[in-house]
Amino acid sequence: MPARRLATACALLLLALSLRPAGGQEGPAAEPAAEPPARPDLSGHWLLGAKAGDRPAGRSRGAGPRRGDGPRAGGEREGTGPRGGGLGPPEAELELRREGEAGYLLTDGAGRTWPLPADGRERESTDAEGRRLWLRSDWDLEGRLVVRRVQDGRPTSIDSYALDPADGTLVVTRRLSGEPEGAGRRFVYQRAPGPPARPAPR
Repeated sequence: MPARRLATACALLLLALSLRPAGGQEGPAAEPAAEPPARPDLSGHWLLGAKAGDRPAGRSRGAGPRRGDGPRAGGEREGTGPRGGGLGPPEAELELRREGEAGYLLTDGAGRTWPLPADGRERESTDAEGRRLWLRSDWDLEGRLVVRRVQDGRPTSIDSYALDPADGTLVVTRRLSGEPEGAGRRFVYQRAPGPPARPAPR
C-alpha cells in the first residue's frame, strides 16, 4: 500500500476512535417508561357525607343550582342512571364490588346494578324509564375510574371515582362533557361502618 494511502487510513481510524463515546456507549441510556399509578380498591358500601358531599367546584356556596341540578323524585327522572354519574342529585349511598380484573359493579340506592368493566368499550344499557344509554368506563392516568354516559338528546356526563389517600374517602366528581374538570361537582362518600361484632360465646 502506498505510504500516502496508509497515512490517510490511519488518520481516518484515529478520527473515528476520537469520535466514539467513552466506555463503548453509543449514546445516553433511554429513561425507563413511567409506570401507571396503582389502581385503588374502590370496593365497599359508601354513604354520602352530609358536610363533605355535594360541593360544586369553582362556585360560591350561595350560588343557585345549575340547570338540570334540581332535586329529583325517587323514580329517577331525567338525567340519571347511574345516579351520581348523571345530571340529577347524588346517591345517598352506593356499593362498589370488584368484577373481573379491573372492573366493578356499581349498585345505586334504588338497587339497580351497573357493570363498569373499565375496559374502555362502550356498552348499551337503559335508564329507569327504559330509554337507551351507553356507558363507557376506563382508568385514567391518575388512577381514577372514569365513567362516561351518553344518551341521545342529552348532554354527555362524565364521572370519576377516586380514593382520597389522606382519609380513605371515596370522591366522586361529576361534570358535563366539554366542561373543565374544575367546573364539576364533587361528592365525598364515607365508608359505611361494618356490622357490630357478635359477642363471644360464654
